Amino acid sequence: MRSTQISESFNANLKDYLKPNLNVEQFFMHFEMVVNDKRYKELEVEYDSCYRLVNLKISCKILIQAREVYTKTIFKEFQDQFEEAVDLNLTPCVVDGKSFLYMLTDDHS
Repeated sequence: MRSTQISESFNANLKDYLKPNLNVEQFFMHFEMVVNDKRYKELEVEYDSCYRLVNLKISCKILIQAREVYTKTIFKEFQDQFEEAVDLNLTPCVVDGKSFLYMLTDDHS
């Protein structure tokens, strides 16, 4: 986030807490509330990113392991691609007694 965006965001938060009729002591009490609320929201976001797991669409070992090592964003992308990769049609093409040849087709394209 750029410094101007941070400043604008912080100023918008200040407007919710600060009133023009506050004395100096009240101003600092309200300012402290703003800072504490901001810190708490940052802690919530950090907790969510570290400790909440993404739900698995398919329960399999590779997704369980990937969920543990990837960030949430990367894991969601990986899971979507994995789901597309295993969602294929298997069509028998050639059967000659001992060997079978199958074609994998994708209905998504």
